[in-house]
Amino acid sequence: MKTLSAILLLLSISAFADEFEWDINKSAHENVLAMDYKLQMVTLALLVKETGRNCQPSLHKYQGGTELGDHYWTIGCLNGVHWSVMLTDEGYQVMSCAEWEKISGRSCLTSF
Repeated sequence: MKTLSAILLLLSISAFADEFEWDINKSAHENVLAMDYKLQMVTLALLVKETGRNCQPSLHKYQGGTELGDHYWTIGCLNGVHWSVMLTDEGYQVMSCAEWEKISGRSCLTSF
């Protein structure tokens, strides 16, 4: 699992960084929720790219959270691949929606 410091680094180099001030007293999920739609999409796409995958974002959606505090977002890319991005207090994890659907039995595009 990647650490939150990677998220902060990615945001700091983003062209949109001056539009949002990261609140260190909030979780990564709460910070992403506070962003406007465009910055959310750019941030999620940067997390996908940080894992070595390609994503020119076309859409995103918040799927939901668990009792453990894990929050799942879906990012759709122009190449037709969709990714599930899990944000936790400790970091984040990215997996393809195909992989997510095998594990969870749910579609990446539905909320829970």
